[in-house]
Amino acid sequence: MKSKFVFVSGAAKGHVNPMIGVAQTLVERGHEVTWLCFPVSSEQFQRAGLRAISILEESPPFDFPVDGEGLVQTFADEKRLNSWLRKLLIEAVEPALEQTRRHLRELNPDVVVFDPMLFVAAIASHLEGKVHVGLSSGLNPVTPEHFEA
Repeated sequence: MKSKFVFVSGAAKGHVNPMIGVAQTLVERGHEVTWLCFPVSSEQFQRAGLRAISILEESPPFDFPVDGEGLVQTFADEKRLNSWLRKLLIEAVEPALEQTRRHLRELNPDVVVFDPMLFVAAIASHLEGKVHVGLSSGLNPVTPEHFEA
């Protein structure tokens, strides 16, 4: 039975890469996969053979660094990091919610698979009555404190 999946994530490779193999495997097994991204990094999705759509029709009113250098600079400055996380996790939800819901209505997936950092995906999926699964891109939340990196 063919199913329709919508994946939702930010464009940073650390969030896309852990999920992209799952999406490619679903396509190989005959399922339909569309990726909603914030913002779209279309080249990576094209190389992977996946269709990608931007969650937002317009750029958000703030920058989201997705390149390695931009992320390193953001993570090196605690004030900048806290500001970036607030924008990503809280301020981005409202401008993206209606557009994400519209995409889900238009795409009508059987399952929404999302990066848990994008709260908008969980909220929109719930409001649209869609089965949704958070696919974590890292183990930081469950790694015991005594583990050394």
